[in-house]
Amino acid sequence: MPSPFRALADSIARTEAVEARARFQAAVGEQGLAATDEAVDLAALLSCAYPSMAPSILAHPEDVVAIARGTKLARDARAYRRSALTIIGDVTDNAGVRRGLRRFAHRERLRIAARELLPYGADIDVTARELADLADVCIELALGEAMHWADARFGEPRTSEGARCRFVVIGMGKLGGRELNSGSDVDLLLFYETDDGEAVKDGVSTSLHEYFTRVSQRFTATLGDVTEDGFAWRVDLRLRPEGARGPLVNSLAAAERYYETWGRTWERAALVRARAVAGDLKLGHEALAALAPFVWRREVNPAVADEMIALVVRARAETPIDPERDLKLGVGGIREVEFFVQSLQLIWGGREPSVRATNTLDAVRRLRARGLVTDREGRETADAYLALRRLEHRVQFAIGWQTHALPVPARSGSRTSASWTAISTRRAAACRRGSDRCRAKGASRRTTRERSIACSTRSTRGTRRRCSRGAPASSARRPRRISRVTSSRSRAAPTTRWARRRATSFPSWRRCSSKPWKGRPIRSRRRA
Repeated sequence: MPSPFRALADSIARTEAVEARARFQAAVGEQGLAATDEAVDLAALLSCAYPSMAPSILAHPEDVVAIARGTKLARDARAYRRSALTIIGDVTDNAGVRRGLRRFAHRERLRIAARELLPYGADIDVTARELADLADVCIELALGEAMHWADARFGEPRTSEGARCRFVVIGMGKLGGRELNSGSDVDLLLFYETDDGEAVKDGVSTSLHEYFTRVSQRFTATLGDVTEDGFAWRVDLRLRPEGARGPLVNSLAAAERYYETWGRTWERAALVRARAVAGDLKLGHEALAALAPFVWRREVNPAVADEMIALVVRARAETPIDPERDLKLGVGGIREVEFFVQSLQLIWGGREPSVRATNTLDAVRRLRARGLVTDREGRETADAYLALRRLEHRVQFAIGWQTHALPVPARSGSRTSASWTAISTRRAAACRRGSDRCRAKGASRRTTRERSIACSTRSTRGTRRRCSRGAPASSARRPRRISRVTSSRSRAAPTTRWARRRATSFPSWRRCSSKPWKGRPIRSRRRA
């Protein structure tokens, strides 16, 4: 029986799959490795579905051999940390950390890409969380090496009270929401505890600002510099106070003064998804608590929605990509879904702390629970967001760089479509098999006599109708519950036009707009 890797690769591009297997076996033989048939088929699958990965797979076949048996289970930060330390070895050696982080990050990206392809793999919400945890561990290890280097060169940073000055890395955007893309850069804010203190070594004093500036420069270079092994993660620091013109790092007091005096709406929206990812996490929680009054206002101001819509329109006007092909900034794209959710969070988050969430899908569920969006709006917003994010991951894995444009069909669009169709078909079949097994299991648990007793004794809605058709009363609801859970995975690939129409056709944009709406949100499903 052929492996699932081989069957899926053949369904995408049979001729190229045969050639990819031959090339991979030759590469393995040159390096003297022992590769199983499963590893060979996985290499062919990745090369066919994501052509940009083929050169790196042939250059480092040991990565595919290592991940061939690890595609079924998700990994968290703890598992990533163990794997990274095994590859890196000495975490105080800058050259070793640079090389090890790049090899480790590349290997794990391959594993996550394979998990998105396989029928028993994971959906986009799970793999995006895995990518965010992977970035967290890489940032943590790069920061640890930079701090060790700075201590050796400048001495330990001490506050005026004699304690070590704390430092934290805040993740923003998709990193903060734990919904990172395969080709995303990581948006970071860098804060240290106070300006009162210094680092001293051999009688030479260094200010805390200078010390942490040098730390920031070193660990961002460790992550983002392009070497012969590529890069670990691209780092974007432009969301910091004063943007690209401002200092790389800020003390907590300086950041508070900036946001209180100059903070703008887009900075409030950016801080909605802020999360401490490395360094002193306790300081990160203190920093976010100190900035909470700036982000979450007690007064309800629906004009925030108009400002957010203006930001989307301006970004769309500045993009060089055709809006019809832009998954992120096009009409009904990913950015509109995110800003729709963040607008409602900013408007009501001051009075409703329960709607504060860094993850977009989690925020949609919280808004739905509080009655700020209807059931239909919440369900279709989540479905459209997942559909667009799946397409975005397919495109970025296939092309190999950060892009949000659908490929031209004559080039690689047909490959992306073929891989998605094959995956959706096999996942739907797997889900149907799971539902059939569950029905059979439920039917075998109860005898005919037990079903008749249940029908005669229960006064429930619809139970007698189900039993009269021969279905077991105990399992009558189970298949429908399973179909709801798996519907987002088993559904055939929706068109982007459908997803965009769903993402922007909701009256909640009008409910949170300052012009057509005044008053309290609709809470028809909640008791007064």
